[in-house]
Amino acid sequence: MKNCIPFPYPVHFLYIILCPVLLGLAAPASADNNAVMLQGIGGMCLDIPGADFHAGAHVQLWPCNSTIAQQWIYNPQDNTIQVNGWCLDIPGGNNAKGTQVQIWKCNGGTNQQWMMGDGNAMVQTMDGSNMVLDAPNPHHFAALPQGTLIQLWPTHAGTNQKWEQVAVSSTEAIPPASPSSPSDGPVTGIGATPVGQNGEWTMIFNDEFDGTTLDVAKWTPGWGKSGITGPVNDGETACYDSNLVTLPGDGSLHLALQARQSTCKGTHPYTGALVDTNSHFQYTYGYIEFRAYLPAASNGKVANWPATWTDGQSWPTNGENDTMEGLGGQACYHFHSPQGGPGDCAGDDFTGWHIFASDWEPGSVTYYYDGKRVGQITQGITSAPQYIILDYTTSSGNPTAPAEMLVDYVRVWQKK
Repeated sequence: MKNCIPFPYPVHFLYIILCPVLLGLAAPASADNNAVMLQGIGGMCLDIPGADFHAGAHVQLWPCNSTIAQQWIYNPQDNTIQVNGWCLDIPGGNNAKGTQVQIWKCNGGTNQQWMMGDGNAMVQTMDGSNMVLDAPNPHHFAALPQGTLIQLWPTHAGTNQKWEQVAVSSTEAIPPASPSSPSDGPVTGIGATPVGQNGEWTMIFNDEFDGTTLDVAKWTPGWGKSGITGPVNDGETACYDSNLVTLPGDGSLHLALQARQSTCKGTHPYTGALVDTNSHFQYTYGYIEFRAYLPAASNGKVANWPATWTDGQSWPTNGENDTMEGLGGQACYHFHSPQGGPGDCAGDDFTGWHIFASDWEPGSVTYYYDGKRVGQITQGITSAPQYIILDYTTSSGNPTAPAEMLVDYVRVWQKK
């Protein structure tokens, strides 16, 4: 995001200062209506990645640049903080520490109300939780990587919780190009760059799940066909039911797991959901990015067996790239081939909303969670095309059901 000035004033005084800003709330923020940037640790600003404004888009740290993705307006009349007409939002009102904030259509809810005048330049919730906007910094670095996602955290007044208002530069306040329709080919505007990556990229596949029906030109709701299918792995204790794949219109694909008996290659006590692009889309080499919500089990770890992955037509000869699968409550990555299935698990908490990505290149796959590199595999990397799979299932143990895994988007790029 962009540059800022501290918020040292009480809310009523802030209203006097920002009153001219409020006059432009109905229109997208720009340098002409006194929108400000919110600059934090390391001199980076609060930012909407790629200026991709949609319900559920996350908020990140990014070098300050005065573009529309970093122009924020505080409205003391309803205590909202808006960017391009979208409100800063706590997903589902979940004010637990570590919840990543997002933008959402303004709805007047308490999960969209903020206080920006506590004298310490912090941005605080007004739902009684006393949480503040926080750039995760467990190791107390002086600066954080670009692409760091913003979360809620209890107040400790550290530099990673302080935000200053900085004037938008009118010479730089140029809105990004409008995106192409996914059906019209590669997207060259909104969302055209992977989170935290540099260079020039061409998007070759994406689904933002903004509608109310699954795009069957891209996906099959089941393992190879619709209906009751699966399981994919002998360790699963659930079939897949196409009816548990839904798009309720909230901007996300929902994959449900139910404690309902189903029959496929035997009888199983649970029923999950899966979609894949087999016979619709596959690719060789590129950067794939998933933004997904992983439910938590009662122990606070990742519940059940969620997965965002790709697979070749002949396993294991053509390879399998597990960008993320929930194993033992952790988010893990592996690459399977005739040489084995090396990989590892990321140690942090990946329940809730997160971005899981992998960069598949000749001889290597590098894995990124929330824009940060978590590992690389160089053994047995195959070169045959692979198709995309999203699924939510479970294995033996103590499954959490009912539960739903949500997917905000899937995007695939190749370097130009």
